[in-house]
Amino acid sequence: MATTATSGVSALFSALIGAKGLALAGAALLGPAFGAAVLVGGACIAGSGKLYRWELVKTTAELEAALAAVEAAIRAMDIFGDTRPHTSNSFLPER
Repeated sequence: MATTATSGVSALFSALIGAKGLALAGAALLGPAFGAAVLVGGACIAGSGKLYRWELVKTTAELEAALAAVEAAIRAMDIFGDTRPHTSNSFLPER
């Protein structure tokens, strides 16, 4: 009977040691991954402001170019009259 109790206590200690070992292994594997995720997230947050300002400058330039094209078209229409392209489908055969 003493060997049964001893083996039961031994199994309990083995299970506790195994669980502690698995917890340490998990921490050893997930710790660096968590650190890398924190670094990548921090880089994304730090870079988002610069990316936003760059996109804002780019969008402003595109809108200014579009506005200049509209102004040029209006000026040309004032000078030369209505020069819109024909809206008929002349490239289609007539029936």
